[in-house]
Amino acid sequence: MKDKKLPVNKQYVVHTPESSFLSSILQEIPTADEWICSRLLSMVVRKENVHDEFSMIGNYFEECPFFHIVSVRDEILRSVLTLSFSDCIEKAINNGYYVSAIVNTKHIHNYGNSNDFLHHIHIYGYNKDEQTICIADHFRKGHFTFEKCSYLEINRSRDIVDSFIAFVKLLPDVRFDLTS
Repeated sequence: MKDKKLPVNKQYVVHTPESSFLSSILQEIPTADEWICSRLLSMVVRKENVHDEFSMIGNYFEECPFFHIVSVRDEILRSVLTLSFSDCIEKAINNGYYVSAIVNTKHIHNYGNSNDFLHHIHIYGYNKDEQTICIADHFRKGHFTFEKCSYLEINRSRDIVDSFIAFVKLLPDVRFDLTS
């Protein structure tokens, strides 16, 4: 089986993992640029003290008209479904949903972290034959990149985490126009 991937592109809004990931998805929609630009107030990074001034109007993730987002607590998923996290990812991707979840980065080699650290990861695909998951985050010295991890790594990364998993579906027929 070939990779099963949802569309993502190199993003032009790079800040938090969430805004970077959403930007990489939104670039699939021609009218999304206006919405993205209308949400940004200022974006200034000062190198001298690595101070970050990034402001947005509202909640970029939850208020985006181009996404249908469903958040589910782990305890509900675990009590209703007997799926591993990788099985859950496969089902979500097959139904057109990106997955955003908190993981323990110690268990995913791409982070190069040997300590427990909880962090959002963004998932856009998988390869069942290779048993790999397509992930996106700021892996390379702060650069947002697209990588792969194993099913074993992704499942281990969720073993001790109890939080929400967000399922994000792109709504390509939505139009946003600042002039109307």
